[in-house]
Amino acid sequence: MSEPHIARTPPQPLEAMLFDLDGTVADTHGLIRECYDYAIRTHLGQPAPMEVWQERVGLPLDTVLLAACAHYDAPCPPETLGALKATYRAHMRTQRDHVAAFPGVHATLAELRKRGIRLAIVTTKYREMALHHLDTAGLAEFFETVVAGDDCAHMKPHPEPFQKALAALNIRPYHAAMVGDSQYDILGAHNAGVYAVAACWGTDSRDDLLAALPDTIAEKPEELLGLIPPQI
Repeated sequence: MSEPHIARTPPQPLEAMLFDLDGTVADTHGLIRECYDYAIRTHLGQPAPMEVWQERVGLPLDTVLLAACAHYDAPCPPETLGALKATYRAHMRTQRDHVAAFPGVHATLAELRKRGIRLAIVTTKYREMALHHLDTAGLAEFFETVVAGDDCAHMKPHPEPFQKALAALNIRPYHAAMVGDSQYDILGAHNAGVYAVAACWGTDSRDDLLAALPDTIAEKPEELLGLIPPQI
């Protein structure tokens, strides 16, 4: 493993890993920015403020779109927010086949499974698109369960999404790790009592990610294997 931001011993034994989707296993940040910009330009006639998105990577789409409207002092009643979301998601459907896993992710997930680690996705993305992205990137086979944004009353960094994934796997928090590229993944992991790993290979906000005080960092997916002894 790379030099950790904070040194804390990994769970012993480590039985499960929860993964964020966007920017962690799937290289989708460019697609997300494109859809965000398309929606804001369509409804507000302005380029999407990327700093607003940058500060909220990992938060629900509603939060990002409301903040973008506020950036332009544009009113955003429920019908406007609904239209923005519909346009964002419709545009993503036209581009959704252009999604790939980060280099090293397939092999790492396969080796984790070989070593007996159970895997889940915890994402704020809505279920339909999350499942499609996983399938398109060739990742669906690795994950026993997917907890999506529309499965939860509360989003990251609230512990609910992590707790749902752990319940589905029947794993205790102190035997699990969360791997994510945003500060909200790390904060949510802390709130759920789960070991927090900063996925630095996909982050667009490294300073914010590390400021959330992960238990360790990984510069590339293969470094996750250092948390688990190899099978003899």
